[in-house]
Amino acid sequence: MKNRELIYKLYNVCYRVTGDRHLAEELCTNTIEKLPQTTVLDAKGGFITALKIATELLLRQKAYNTAPDEILEDSSMLVQKALMKLPAKERIVVILHDICGLSYSDIMLILINEDVHLLSQRGREKIVRSLHNC
Repeated sequence: MKNRELIYKLYNVCYRVTGDRHLAEELCTNTIEKLPQTTVLDAKGGFITALKIATELLLRQKAYNTAPDEILEDSSMLVQKALMKLPAKERIVVILHDICGLSYSDIMLILINEDVHLLSQRGREKIVRSLHNC
């Protein structure tokens, strides 16, 4: 994968996690600035490193954990709205696994000491309940 594609993919993850384009841009920019200069984004390990930094920033800053005021009601936005109702760690795991296609072992490199299988299961169940209530 090329650098530009990975930055776009990182932005998409940030957008899904924050639900806000401006916050996603800020989170993506802050993540890239914090990457070690030796990080090669073309490699899978570099992308995992970027996701780990973005996750740490997300979990530390409350601004990234609030749902946007306005979410449109089309089907993809209903899913986004359901994602935004999840606690941050569940939301991150569901996005990284189900949307980005990362393996649980890769996600465990990002969320160390977390039961990512359980977080994923809980997150999915909450999303299903939320979508059934729409």
